Amino acid sequence: MSDWAFEGLSASYDLRDEAPAWTRAVDQCTNELKALLCGRRSGKTSYIALKYAMDGLPGEVHPFVCLTQQKARDNLWPILERFEKTHGLKVSYNRSTGTATTDRGVIIQCMGLSTKPEIEKLRGQRYPGVVFDECGAMNQDLLKTALFEAAEPATADFYGRGGFGIICSGTPSYAPIGLWHEICGGNSGQSKHGFDVFRATILDNHHIPNAAAYLERKKAQKKWTDETPEYMREYKGLFCLSTDGLCYGKAWNTHIERQYMMPLQGLTIIALDWGESSPCAWNVVRCTIHREQRGGQIIEEMICHVLESRREVCTSLNQIAGITRDLMRQYSASYLVGDSAEGIGIRQLIDQYGLPIEKSEKSGYKQERIFMMQGMLRCGQVRIYENCSPLIEEITTVPWNEDHDDHHQSYSDHCCDSLHYAIEKAMMILRVKPAAPAPGTEEYHAQKQHELKKRLIAAAKNPKKGQRR
Repeated sequence: MSDWAFEGLSASYDLRDEAPAWTRAVDQCTNELKALLCGRRSGKTSYIALKYAMDGLPGEVHPFVCLTQQKARDNLWPILERFEKTHGLKVSYNRSTGTATTDRGVIIQCMGLSTKPEIEKLRGQRYPGVVFDECGAMNQDLLKTALFEAAEPATADFYGRGGFGIICSGTPSYAPIGLWHEICGGNSGQSKHGFDVFRATILDNHHIPNAAAYLERKKAQKKWTDETPEYMREYKGLFCLSTDGLCYGKAWNTHIERQYMMPLQGLTIIALDWGESSPCAWNVVRCTIHREQRGGQIIEEMICHVLESRREVCTSLNQIAGITRDLMRQYSASYLVGDSAEGIGIRQLIDQYGLPIEKSEKSGYKQERIFMMQGMLRCGQVRIYENCSPLIEEITTVPWNEDHDDHHQSYSDHCCDSLHYAIEKAMMILRVKPAAPAPGTEEYHAQKQHELKKRLIAAAKNPKKGQRR
């Protein structure tokens, strides 16, 4: 007896007649984890739409996850509307819930993934298939939690029973690092998470017959070469790194200090970037004073040693307080600075858990803080140690937003923000004072005569009791 009441129900249309040839290998793959690493205009979103319509199970919900629900609708619904005109597919749309239901009863649920609560919408459900689109633009921490803790268990009920599992798709991310890079195995390696990876470019899409000529024209217009990062990422579908658009890419020399070289004394600050709908981040910064004589002056400047960084998706205040206490105890911290953007959580940590958090007023100063951190990285006043992998990942990947006044909202920047608060607390102490002249020189004798004169004048103005004038 069949497991499915709708097994005999078939569509009167075949959307695969216009699918690019490279998608046939995806259909034949039996792995429940698939990744589509594609350049622009390769046909991947059209393939996802027909995958839902043709292989979705009637009566079941199939999530389509993008950065926001509106973005998911903007990506998918126009393609479904095109199929309605070209193939006779019938779809009913519910804009309030973000669902599209085909004439076969396949329910496509558009969803966003920009906050932790949105992950919970995936958790505890059962789905024949889930698609994550534009994975390179998503917050990698949220994507990891949603993918492996929510979506993967949710598709287990349909393994071998008509489901198509999980499909992750997108173009290469801005930097060759992060979960999406690991899923794809870079440009030519094997996936670190068991995905079968399929690659395609605009040249593999037969609906654009003059693709090669288009690319040559575009390269001439933009003055691109085959090695230009924008061309490699967007059209060739290759991971590459360009420091032009990164906030800190050109400022940091990528030197990582050995952990055993960390200073054992100094002013220690722990900074917390509070995240209610995003990961929390901690930085342990130990400040020391570096003295150096330059010409006739002694320069004293503060060096911020970033000893450890952490970034975690926390599910409770108790977990946040526990990590904070452990760091304070381990490093004997003098100060604890917290992000005040979501003040309720900070107040609870202060009132309920007794943490001595000093609030950092960050509103309106993000661009200035980025510039300050750039300068300190460039002149070596911020030194990063081995236990700071989350911070290193962010410094080497986070780009500017479109207005160049903040980090790009699609990239994880929580450790960078946390370091901003620590640097603001420590600030860059720069003191300049004259260097003492060498003994025996004219300047030395002139200084001694001047000091003697000052003492004689002071003694004359303030005689001791009983002393004759």
